[in-house]
Amino acid sequence: MSRTLTLRIDEELDAELSWLAAETHRSKSDLVRDFIHRQRALAALKPP
Repeated sequence: MSRTLTLRIDEELDAELSWLAAETHRSKSDLVRDFIHRQRALAALKPP
């Protein structure tokens, strides 16, 4: 099931995200989703 998440980011981060989206031909939503998945995987590797 898909959910919607709204978040605020500053102009600098938005510009970087927009640039990365254009360079990779991916949506900003897709990039943020991927970043969250990667962060979750990294957190799972760290010892408690």
